[in-house]
Amino acid sequence: MRRIHTNEVVLLIAGLLLAAAVVFAWIRSRSAPVAPGVAAASSAAESVEGAGFDWRVIGAQTYEARCASCHAEGQGTQRVPPLRGDAVELFKAEGGRAYLADFLLYGLERHPAYEGRLSDDEAAAVLNYMLTAWENAALLAADQPLYEPRDLVEHRNQPLTPAQVRTRRPPTPIDPDR
Repeated sequence: MRRIHTNEVVLLIAGLLLAAAVVFAWIRSRSAPVAPGVAAASSAAESVEGAGFDWRVIGAQTYEARCASCHAEGQGTQRVPPLRGDAVELFKAEGGRAYLADFLLYGLERHPAYEGRLSDDEAAAVLNYMLTAWENAALLAADQPLYEPRDLVEHRNQPLTPAQVRTRRPPTPIDPDR
């Protein structure tokens, strides 16, 4: 009977774990759950291409896949500011609409940049989701226009660093000493 060497067993186990990780990542990237309270559509692509830009499903899926691990349900932590209330205050401030788009695309010191990782549809949708989730919609004026994918086009391909984005942050009532 042939004796199996320990190194061969270790390599076999490592290979199986690697294969399992690849399969898990592929499955996770194929579907993101829709957040509760958000109407479902048959497909995000159909929503955008068909009857216009339906940001609700795209925004919920993008938020769940890219943002929820840190921002959870908008509460914030010691390291992450809350989105509940704060996102709307920034949006309503003078220059805030542009700031939020730049912030999402180019990041801040401890926030990732999504410029090359989100389409215009996904970026506009996730910004709209953050502005309307967690009772934020009640803080918006009824005539306040939300983001459209074309709004993100003008913010792309700027040579902005996270430090430069930080300087564009408008003062809001939530941080009057800024």
